[in-house]
Formats: sequence, C-alpha cells, structure tokens
Amino acid sequence: MPKRDKYWLKSYISRICEQIEEYRGKPPNYIEVQGLIQRFVKNNPDADPESIDWVSHYDPKLEYSEILQRFKEAYPQYKWEKEEVREKQYDEERYFNELLDYLRKQAEELPRELRLRLVRELSAELGLPAVEAKKLEEAIEAEVEKPPERPRKKVVVDLMLIAKYPPLPEAKNIAQAFSFDELDEKVYERACERVLEAAERGIVSAKLDDPLTEFLSYPTATGIVAWIYDRWLASRYALAEARRIEKLLMVDEPEVLEFVAKKCLKTVEYVPGSEDPEIKSSAKYGDYRIQLKEYIRTTTEARLNTDPRWKLINRVVRRGFIYLSPAELARIVRAYVQMILKNTVLRTAANRRVIPPKIRDAAEKIRPRLGEVVSRLRKEITTIPADMPPCMKLIQERILRSEDVSHFENFAIATYLLNTGRGIEDVLKLFSHRSDYDERIARYQVEHIAGLRGGRTKYRPPSCSKMKTLGLCVENGKHCPRWIKNPLDYRPPKKVGNPSYIT
Repeated sequence: MPKRDKYWLKSYISRICEQIEEYRGKPPNYIEVQGLIQRFVKNNPDADPESIDWVSHYDPKLEYSEILQRFKEAYPQYKWEKEEVREKQYDEERYFNELLDYLRKQAEELPRELRLRLVRELSAELGLPAVEAKKLEEAIEAEVEKPPERPRKKVVVDLMLIAKYPPLPEAKNIAQAFSFDELDEKVYERACERVLEAAERGIVSAKLDDPLTEFLSYPTATGIVAWIYDRWLASRYALAEARRIEKLLMVDEPEVLEFVAKKCLKTVEYVPGSEDPEIKSSAKYGDYRIQLKEYIRTTTEARLNTDPRWKLINRVVRRGFIYLSPAELARIVRAYVQMILKNTVLRTAANRRVIPPKIRDAAEKIRPRLGEVVSRLRKEITTIPADMPPCMKLIQERILRSEDVSHFENFAIATYLLNTGRGIEDVLKLFSHRSDYDERIARYQVEHIAGLRGGRTKYRPPSCSKMKTLGLCVENGKHCPRWIKNPLDYRPPKKVGNPSYIT
C-alpha cells in the first residue's frame, strides 16, 4: 500500500461520505464513518482502505452493529471484531476520565477556593465517583499550603435557620405556637406558590427576606398537598422541598450542614483527619462518616443505590462507617427529608378532617392550575414510543416527572436515544424537565456521549446485565425477549401496553 498520511485519510473519509450521500440520498453519520475507516486502518496496517467498497455496504438507515456485520461478511479476511468489541463495551470509566480533564481545564484560571468549589459542584452534577472527585480536590489542595483551620462556629437556632430548614425538630415546636386560622394572608400566598413551584419546576425557591412568612408557609403548603392528595403531587412536593434544602446546605457554613445532618440522621459524625492519625487516610475521602447500617437503609429507600458511586464497592468503609464528603452528606440529608415529608403528607391525607378550613380553601383555589400541570405531564408521558424497552421507558417517564434520576440512568437514556436516531436537541429537551437542568453542562455531557467531544467515542447503552445489577431492569426483564443482551436489541411483542405510572 502506498504511504499515506493522516491528511490523506481525512480527505478520503470526506470523499467517502459525499459518495454515500449521493448513492443513498441521505447523509451518513460522519463520526461513525470516520471511526469505522480509522479502526480498519489501525487493525489492518498493510491493507489499502481504497480496496473496500465503503459506499455499497454502508447504509445510514441501519444501526451501527448491522453496518459492521455487513463489512465482516463482505471482507472476512480483515480484522474488524477485535477493536470493535472494545468499542461496543460500556466504557463509563473512559467517559469519566475525559470529564475529569474537562473539569481541570474549567478550573485552571480560578482562585484556589473558587476552583475547589467548582470542582466539588461539577463533580456532584456530573456524577463522578467519590474517589475520582477527591483526586481532583487533592490536586488543587496540594498546589498551595493549606491555611490553618478556622475556629468552629456554634450553630444558633434562630428564625432564619428554621426558615431555611423547616423539618428541624425545633421548627415543629415553634410552629405549634401559631394557629392556621390566624395566619396572615401572605403566608397562604407563599404556601400556594411553594406547591405550584414544586409541581411546575420540581424545586422550591428560597425566599428568605421575610423568614417568618417563609417558615410558616412550609407546614401550610404541606397541608395543601395533603388536602388535594394526589400520589404524584405528594412525591413531587417532597422531592422539591428536599432539593431546596440540599441546595441551601451546599452553600451554608459547614457547622450548619453538620447540625442539620445530625438532626436527621442518628449516626453522623464529624471526623477531620487531623484529629486522629488512625483515620487520617480514610478521612481524606470526606470529613463526615455515617454507620454502615444507616447508610444502606437510607440509600436503598431513596434509590441512591442505582447510581454506581453510592454502591459499597465504590465507598470508603472503615470499622463499620462510610466516609462522606460535604456534598454527599447533603445529598443523603435530602433523601431523608424527602422520605419524611412524603410520609407526613400521607399521614395527614389519611385524616383530612383535621386540616383547617383556610388550608382547604387555599388548596381548592390552586387545584385547577395543578390539574393543568398533571394533564400536560400525562400527555408527554403517553407520547413516549411504545416500542421502547421497559427500562428506558421508565427512566424517561421519571425524568418527565422531574423525579430523582441517577447519573447512570441519565447516561443510559441518553445513549439509548442517540443510538436510535434521536438528535442532541431531542435529548436536551428531555433533560430540561430535570429541576437541576443546566443547559451548558447537559449539552457538554450529551455531545460527549454522542462522540462530538472528548475522545470522539459514540457510547452505547449499558448492557442488560449492567441494568439488572443496578436494579434498573423492569421486573427482571420478563417483558423483554430472553435473547437480548442490550436495550438496543429490544423488539416489542405484538401487543404491548403503554401504562402511565401516574396514579
């Protein structure tokens, strides 16, 4: 084969793409064609790529696995399978490594403290494993000598604190001193606003300019949700309030995070590594720890264990304790608040006669608007294609409802949609239903998964065995053909329902 450089190959690939478009009447996926030809050249260094009839065998209408099979059958003398097996595997580790490089570049020009904060926030948003995220933090902390630890502050329970964190036990005692029938009208207005924000946005804002009104509107809003009682609204409201608390904890003083966490969780401890040399090596993965039993119970009930980074194999465990970073502790507090608030709504709804008349009137006032939100959501869910695998359909429904969806689930649905003909904008439109949606970060992640950034690898969905391991397979795959190994292989039976998960 004549000697050819990378510039020739790039020009050759462009020419092949033009010929495919002229032959098929449809433009091919340039990245896909490029990867196919480049891997052929790498696997067969002595072969001439011009000896392959790329145009006839490449069909843009087929899935990549089907295209590859065509070339294997037409040219069995060449190596195709060896490199492709690696490419087809679920390579989340490579995905994370490339995202780590992205985080480093984003943080290079910031002051140290801001850089550390950015890395922590983006690590949580991107779902990086705790160990990998900590490596970034340690690299930044090692750049300059760490300043002396400041004196720890004492947390004072005042009106502002309970306005921020109304689930605190102290807040309940204060609330009992007020009568719902005597509350100012602005408390009811704010309570209705909280419920509508939860329904429409999936998160409640924090309006702390009037802490008394903000505090009293919390139990009032809880009563409104209990009177209307709808299972979807109860779950949505609990999640929205829990997200609000998590967001406040992330920017509050460390002592406040510890104080609130200890009120919610029985076994949380603050364990700075400098105080005990025996736990120093473990404490570098987080200045807090929680007993293993409580960690398992809370993460299981909150479905956090569907995300690999919360599984025990990816955690630092020592003497029956799990070590946590501040962001991870705030996330567990959020899970606890969500469970407690949902149970409170259920108990109150079971005995609706105790709900004061003014709360009932406020609830009826906003019921029509809540009905519009639920109707719109039902319509979006019923438009999900019936031929989607049950696991992907359920993830998509949960995103549309702005429920808690792990990074792994986001990755799974994005890879599935991108590999079944959906575009970048289609995936971003779906992710926009998340209450923590940030278009800049989401676009980077989706484009990365699509092979347009980073290592230019177009990722495939996780295998069925991986989905089962993480508890994301619906009813252990009984609705799917037994032979499939990946959600992309799914083909619906002749009769398939499209149930709504909103009741």
